[in-house]
This record gives sequence, structure tokens and C-alpha cells, in this order.
Amino acid sequence: RALAPPPPPPPPTGTGIGTATATPPPTFARGACFGLFTRGGTSGGGGGMREASPRASAPPGELKSHDPGEGDGPNMAPVPISAKVAAAGISGIFLAYATKYLLEINPSSPLLVQSLAKLSVFAAFFLAYTNGANDIANSVGTSVGSGALTLRMAILLGSIFELCGGLFVGPLVSGTLSHGIIDLESFEATPNTLVKVMFCSILGSAFSTLGATLYGVPVSATKGVITSMVCLALITKGADALNMSGLRLMGFTFLISPIAGMLGAYLLHTAIIKLIVQRPSPGSRAAAFQPFLVAVTIAVSMLSITSEGPLAIDPFPLAILASSIVGGVAGMCLPIIVGIQKRNEDDIVQSAVSE
Repeated sequence: RALAPPPPPPPPTGTGIGTATATPPPTFARGACFGLFTRGGTSGGGGGMREASPRASAPPGELKSHDPGEGDGPNMAPVPISAKVAAAGISGIFLAYATKYLLEINPSSPLLVQSLAKLSVFAAFFLAYTNGANDIANSVGTSVGSGALTLRMAILLGSIFELCGGLFVGPLVSGTLSHGIIDLESFEATPNTLVKVMFCSILGSAFSTLGATLYGVPVSATKGVITSMVCLALITKGADALNMSGLRLMGFTFLISPIAGMLGAYLLHTAIIKLIVQRPSPGSRAAAFQPFLVAVTIAVSMLSITSEGPLAIDPFPLAILASSIVGGVAGMCLPIIVGIQKRNEDDIVQSAVSE
């Protein structure tokens, strides 16, 4: 199937030159919402990424160009069993946490508060769904656009790692959202109002993130929750209900994080250009540097887990050492995985040529 000839291009529409279709391809963020549950995408060329790798579908010795907005329609493979197993596992974990939360609701609370507390479970799931669809596009959009990952594989990996991030590091963010934005002492006399504020903040952020995702706009659900909580706290209790020190710290991080991201991206881009692209045999140098880059990336990601959260290691230098070991092992395993994958692709091509 991977070596089958591509489907014929769709007939042109209109009187202009070219093969423009009547329906534009959907954005990646929209495909992240619905691509996992569809077989062939939309008509008119939409549908996200190809299921087959560009390298596998190209003739021997030729790397086929890949258009991220180009879809294979009915030729796309069905959802693999691994994706179904992952979806079932994630749903099971959600149901377990939801059941635990529902059992902890105080039965002596007013009926409205109990109802909002129960509905907040589904509102949180709705927010996680929309935020995951948007965040996956932010994280792996470039990998899908370059053809390194298919759309479904990006959704599958993104779902797994979004879940891991929520379980291992999410409690830290939840603690900041619950204590660092509004002053809980202002709601001691009216705890029911606090429940309403939290529920409306979650649901409002979920709808705003969904709307932005459907239009292909990358947004931050965290900022949506924060601004909702600030506005509702001002409406219900006034300025005294705000934790100004926490808001100032968040405002500083919102300002400094894009600057730090731009600076880090510029330094990394400059290093890659000077150490790899502008040197002789850039392909060989890229393959040589790849394990190091993967090791550093995984080590930094692991440090966010080992420094704080449920898997925190104390003291901090020991957390750095553990993260470095995990990253180093991953970097050393990468050439082995790449070699196995390359041999499998060569075997597929050779068997097709012999047939």
C-alpha cells in the first residue's frame, strides 16, 4: 500500500490556471481535533497528513516532496490498534479520577453547588480536550509539516505526553491557579461563590479554546482560565479578592517567557547553521549531532519532573544527575532505533523492486 502510486489530482475548478480545489485544506489544529476519529479526511484535498511516510512512498533513491495540506482521502489507513488502546487507557484514567472526585463531594453542600461540582468534571474534560488539540499543534506542528510525523501519530504521541504532563507536573500548575490568583480568604464566608467562579472559569476557557482551535489560532488555555478568574473575582468580591503578588509574578513570566523562547531559538538556530549546515557533508554531521540533541532535549524535559512534583528528587544536583542519565541513555539508543528503521525501509523497497 505504501508503494502504490498516488491518487490522481482533483480536477481544477474555475477558469484560472492550476489545480485549486473548491474546499481549502483544514488547518492542523482542526485536524488535531477530529483527525484521529476519521478515516479519509474531508473532500477537496483536506484531511491532514498522509498515513504513509514520504520516504516509503518515494521511488528508490528519491525523496518525495510532502505537502502537509495534502490528503489521501480513502487511501488513508484506518486508525491503528495502538491508537485505540491509548485512547481506551486515557479514558480509563480519566474515569478513575472523575469517580474519585465525585465521591469526595460534600453531600451536605447546597444542591446547586453539588451539581456544579459534578458538572465541573465534564467541563474539565472538555477543557482538556480543546487544550490538548491546540497544544499538540503547537508542539508537533513543525514535525507534521515537514513529514517527520503523520497526523495520527502526532495526535497519538501528543495525547500520551499531554496526559503524562498533566499527571506528573499538572498539580504544580493547579496549585498556582487555585491559590496564586485569587485570595481564598475573601471567599471564606461564601464558599459557594468560589465554586461558581471556578466552574465558570473552566467552562469559559474551554469554549474560547475550542473556538480558537477550530479557526486554527494557537492560544493558551491557561491565560483563559487566569483572566476568567480575575474578571469573576472582581465582579463578585472586588479588587480585594485578587492576589496581587501572584498576579505580578505571572505577568512577569508572561512577559519574559516569549523573550527567553526567542533567545533560545536564535542561539540554537545559529549553532545548527554554523556547526552543521555550513560545514562539509551537513547530512553526516546532522546524523552525528542528532543523538546529542535528543539527549539534551530529554534531559531538560526530565528535569521538569525530577526537580518538582510527585517524582521530585532531593537534593537538586541529584535531580540534574538523574535527568542527565535518562537523556544520555536515550541519546545512545537513538542510533540503534534509526538503524533498525532504515533496514526495515530498505527491505520494503527491495521486496517491492523484486516483485
